[in-house]
Amino acid sequence: MEKKVKKSRVKKVITTLLLLSSLFGVSLYFGVTAQAAPPTGKKVKMSAYTMNGDFKGNFRKTLEVGNWEYAVLGTSSDGVYLDHEGLNIYTIRSVNPYTSGYDYWNFSTRGYIYLDTKSNAKRFVIVDKGDGYYKIFHNGIPINTYFWGGGILSYISVGEASGYDETKWKFQ
Repeated sequence: MEKKVKKSRVKKVITTLLLLSSLFGVSLYFGVTAQAAPPTGKKVKMSAYTMNGDFKGNFRKTLEVGNWEYAVLGTSSDGVYLDHEGLNIYTIRSVNPYTSGYDYWNFSTRGYIYLDTKSNAKRFVIVDKGDGYYKIFHNGIPINTYFWGGGILSYISVGEASGYDETKWKFQ
């Protein structure tokens, strides 16, 4: 029994150290400290901007085939809650999802953000760039937008779809 407890503690320490080192690496990459925090505890509008500061759109959700709600950009905003998990780690929760209980951000194997249950919520690192904008990461990979649909939609994405349109974010 004592070996299991020691293994569990070692695992927790290693996980914490890995998380802290990734946060430190992200903050060094952008030349900012990881202490600045976005607003929590209230509904905020989440807006996307180009790296030059041009407005791209606000977070909203769209109902897709199979009743999945994907995160896209639009002129209106559905709003989000940023649930603080410690340090600069957050889960992102959509305001007023179509399906009750499916309001936390998760992402598909192709990198598209969709709404899921709290138990499946992904954790994101949100870093203040020092100019009123934030960068959002999951495991060191930035959350960007992916323009798709013949000019109709820009999906919020991570991973494979990411990188097509580098994005910085504002929470208002």
